[in-house]
Amino acid sequence: MNWYKVAEAAAVAVTPERFRAMTWKEKVALAGNTSISHQTQQLFFTQKYERKWYVLQHLADNTNLSSQTQLMFFTQKYKGKGDALWYLAKNRSISQQTQQLFFTQE
Repeated sequence: MNWYKVAEAAAVAVTPERFRAMTWKEKVALAGNTSISHQTQQLFFTQKYERKWYVLQHLADNTNLSSQTQLMFFTQKYKGKGDALWYLAKNRSISQQTQQLFFTQE
């Protein structure tokens, strides 16, 4: 049984240890889950893992990102940042403050 499919109905919180143990396919699925907690969203930036750039693109599409997580797309260093920001720019649910960063950040 896939734990992330069962957890979609409730707020999903994943420990750093569990996050490290997940495959990149599981991380992609988790990134798209609109029920993931703010703490879990932060793990996508604070942990090292395979194909991070690809997973972050999927996270950028998530319509329930916290404003703090949205800001991390700009403030964190990672491979494929331009592509992830492109996906974030297409996300219709990003905050007004995040929208303004597209015009003020280099």
